[in-house]
Amino acid sequence: MSTTIHLVIETPGATAFQILKDATEDDSPTPKFIFPPESTIEPENGLIWKWSTDRPKIIFPSIEPESLNECFLFISNNLDLADQFEEISYAFEKNSDFSIGKVLFFIYSPILLSPPTDFQEWIDASAHFADAMLFTERNNENAAFIKSYQDRYSTLRYPMESIVIGKKNNPWARILESFPRRISHIFDSPELLDTEDQPEMDRYLVRLPSGQRKQHIPVVFKKS
Repeated sequence: MSTTIHLVIETPGATAFQILKDATEDDSPTPKFIFPPESTIEPENGLIWKWSTDRPKIIFPSIEPESLNECFLFISNNLDLADQFEEISYAFEKNSDFSIGKVLFFIYSPILLSPPTDFQEWIDASAHFADAMLFTERNNENAAFIKSYQDRYSTLRYPMESIVIGKKNNPWARILESFPRRISHIFDSPELLDTEDQPEMDRYLVRLPSGQRKQHIPVVFKKS
C-alpha cells in the first residue's frame, strides 16, 4: 500500500500546519508533516525534506510507508515553484511507495490588502497546480478581496475548489478525498494524456532551448 502525499503551498501567516494538524488529529494513524529546508518548525511536529544539486533534487526523509496512510509535504517559498513540482513528480516516478494526493493552496487573507511585488503572477501559478484554494483569517476588511480572487478563477474556469476556512465544520473529507481538480497534468500518467496535455507541455514547466522556463514563476516570499 502506498502512502498518499498531499502538497501544501502557503503564504506566510496562513498557519496551514496547525489547521491540518487540528483537522487530522483523530485520524489513525495520524499523518506525517514534512517541511521545507528553511522551516523552523519544532522537530517533534514533523520532518524536513532536503534540496540537492543532483537528481532527484528533492530528498524525502526516511518514513515507513507501510505504517502510514498519508503525509503533508510543504512546498518551499525559497525555491522555484515549477522546479519543486517537477522534482516531486520525478521522485514519485522513482518510488512506488508514494502517490500524489491533493495540492492545497492556503492564503492568509490579510495579505491580499497589501500583497508583495509579483504576487499576482505567483498566485496564478500556484492556482494552476492546486486542487483547492483555501482562504484563512477572513474578516470584513479582506472579504471583498477574497471574492475578487474567487471570481477571477471562476471566470477563468479553473476547476479547483475555493473555500474560506472557518473555525470548525470545514469539508476536509471532500477536499482531501475527491477527484483531482488541478489544471496541471504533471502528476497524471502520460499514456492517458493527449500530446498538448503532456507534463512537459505544461505552460509553467515548458523550457526554452536555453533551458530556462518559458513562463517564469517569481519567488515572492523568499527569506534572505
